[in-house]
Amino acid sequence: MVEAMVRVGLTFMSDRQKGLLEAIKTVTPQANNRFCVRHIWANFKLNFTRTLFKDLFWDAARATTFMDFEIAMESIRFLDEDAWCYLDDIQPAHWSRWAFLTDVKSNMLLNNLCETFNVVIKDARDKPILTQMEWMRRYMMKRNNDKWEAAKKMKGRKLMPYIGIVFDGLEKYSRGCIVQQSRDDQYEVELGSDQVTVDLSNKTCSCFYWDLTGIPCVHAYSCIMDKRANPDDYVHEYYSMEKYLKAYEKPVKPMPGAKFWEKVDVPAPAPPRYKVQPGRPKVNKRRLEAGVKQGKGKKAKGDQHTQVEHPKRPKKQNKCGKCGGLGHNRTTCKKDGAPDQPAYKGQGGRPTSNTPWVAKQRRKKEERVLKAAVAAAACAGSSSQPQSQVTQTQQSQTHQHQSQTQPQQPRTKMPVRRTITSDL
Repeated sequence: MVEAMVRVGLTFMSDRQKGLLEAIKTVTPQANNRFCVRHIWANFKLNFTRTLFKDLFWDAARATTFMDFEIAMESIRFLDEDAWCYLDDIQPAHWSRWAFLTDVKSNMLLNNLCETFNVVIKDARDKPILTQMEWMRRYMMKRNNDKWEAAKKMKGRKLMPYIGIVFDGLEKYSRGCIVQQSRDDQYEVELGSDQVTVDLSNKTCSCFYWDLTGIPCVHAYSCIMDKRANPDDYVHEYYSMEKYLKAYEKPVKPMPGAKFWEKVDVPAPAPPRYKVQPGRPKVNKRRLEAGVKQGKGKKAKGDQHTQVEHPKRPKKQNKCGKCGGLGHNRTTCKKDGAPDQPAYKGQGGRPTSNTPWVAKQRRKKEERVLKAAVAAAACAGSSSQPQSQVTQTQQSQTHQHQSQTQPQQPRTKMPVRRTITSDL
């Protein structure tokens, strides 16, 4: 059965685990093997941390032609010879699109299928082995039936709805293509600074995208529009409704409960030993890259489903009030005999406003405070009024006697102290 699948193009994608690679070579030596590019990048950036390496690495992985791949690799070699040697040791057929086989009709670089499946079975991971297998069986049975029922409602369609979405995007970009027919179904297309050749009869394009995915590229789409043909006729049969129904044709059979199972003389599987690991349990399923955080909303289309994080504000250092140095305080200062410097205490709050309205309100408040102080003093002095009158009379006589004996001096204007509140 496996040999029959290999003939039609069986492809495995892994994260480069040594045991898994040896098993694939032993069981399916003729199958195609790809490596998840995200795992390659996770190992690559541990030794080569420059930001420019990231852009060049992904340019090399997404390159659909050998020349684009060589340009990216030579740029990496120019920056660091060791980085180029690290990537050169990995065969391009495992991680770069230009070297992928064309019978698979897929340009996938990431192992998102397994990652998505791991998220789905998250609720069943901590269950016993039999309960876990039953949960997964019921989930696959439900999913298979939902896909089958949804496909039956799309009768009359030749291709899957995904192709229509792709063609809607290609129509906008194809308007910038300059198409020149050579002979019959052979064309020359110029788009920006690129110039490619298209053969509609063989369904090929020199950009290699059509050969790789089975869906016409923007160059081929412009040629099909120039020919006034139907672009659905140039899509590979893998994207047809017939192949989609064939994939879900065989259902997952229902099963009775555990009490109806046949009894065998085999010991029941025991659960693994549980050991509490030190530290706080991890919440994220994977380690994110530096400067990147996990998005919370709907993920955008593309290879990278991450969201850039803004840099944090640097932490402010302590300033010593004794010597004025940074990184310590007055208590831990080791400089003996250094003169004490008073710490600067700035006036907090909002700056004082001197607008006409604010100044008027401030004067009104000062008058109210002054009137209240005068009234309080009057109330306090009403009880000792006779004694205060005698004292005032004696003081006035003494003042008159001193004024007659001493020469009169010019009067100096005493400053008036005003209490200004900071409420306004």
